[in-house]
Amino acid sequence: MKIIADTNTFLAVALDEPEKSEIISLTGGHKLIAPAILPFEIGNALSAMLKRRKINSDEVLSAWDAVRAIPVELALTYERH
Repeated sequence: MKIIADTNTFLAVALDEPEKSEIISLTGGHKLIAPAILPFEIGNALSAMLKRRKINSDEVLSAWDAVRAIPVELALTYERH
C-alpha cells in the first residue's frame, strides 16, 4: 500500500520525536510517497529550527542524513488508484 507522508512525518522520525516509533510501526512495509518539494520543505524547517536555536548544526546534519535514508517516492502529482 502507498502512504502519503508530509514534512512533519519525516522530521518527527529524523529528530527522534515521541511519535517516531508509532510512525515507523504504521508505515513499515509500505511505500511512502511525498510531494517533490519535500527536500526543500525539510531543509527550510531545519534551517528555521537552527535559527531559533531549537537544534544545533550537528543535529541539522544528523536529521538531514536520517531523512535521506528514508525510502520515499517524490511525486509531482499523486493520482488515486
